[in-house]
Amino acid sequence: MAMASSSGCQASLLPAPVPSSLAPATADLMSCPGAPFPSLLSDQFHRRLMPFQRDGIAFGVKNQGRLLIADEMGLGKTLQAIGIMLHFHQDFPALVVVPSSVKFSWATELERWTKLDPARIRMVRSRNDVEALRDADVVLLTYGMLSLSAPVVEALQRAKPQVVVLDESHSIKSQNSQRNQLLSPILKQVWAQAFIVVFDVNESQGALPFDCV
Repeated sequence: MAMASSSGCQASLLPAPVPSSLAPATADLMSCPGAPFPSLLSDQFHRRLMPFQRDGIAFGVKNQGRLLIADEMGLGKTLQAIGIMLHFHQDFPALVVVPSSVKFSWATELERWTKLDPARIRMVRSRNDVEALRDADVVLLTYGMLSLSAPVVEALQRAKPQVVVLDESHSIKSQNSQRNQLLSPILKQVWAQAFIVVFDVNESQGALPFDCV
C-alpha cells in the first residue's frame, strides 16, 4: 500500500480511488529528490532523527513500506513510522490505527513533524463517524472502534486504504480476535502496498501480530 497525497490533493477514503504506482526509492530516502511531490517532512524532523532512526526509515522505504518496527519503548518508533509513511504520500489518505491512550499524541506528532494541513489529519470520534474519512490525508482510528456492524469499519473495508500503520499492534496479537478479523480485510486488499506495524516488545509476551507484513 503506497502513500501519497499533497496538501492540494482532494484525497478521500470514500470511496477509494485507484492508487498511483509505488513511489520509487531514491538515494536520499528522506527528501526524495526527483519525486513528484516535495517532502512533507519538516526540517525539524530531519534534524531530530538519530542515525538508527534514519537507518530504520531507509530500511522501511527499501522494503516498500512493509515492515515491523520493534524497538524498545522510548526509542522513537512513532517518528520512524511517520518518516516511512510520508515517503508514500502519493497514495494517501493513510489509516493509522492506535490505542485510545495515544490518539492525541499521534495527532500532535503529525502536526509537529510534517507539513500536512492539520485540518486534513482526521480523528474518528465514534463508530458512526464516517465523515472523518472524507477529505483526509491521515485518518486516526482507535482499536476500540473496531466492532462488528460499525459503519466506520464497513466504510474502511470498502475504501481500501493504501497506507496503513498499526501502532502498538500487540493489541491484535490474537489471530482469532474480533479486531484482527475486522482489520484483516482492510490489510489484505488487492491494492495494499505500505503496511507499517509498530510493535511493543515489552507488551508482546513472545507473541507476534498476524503475518500480513
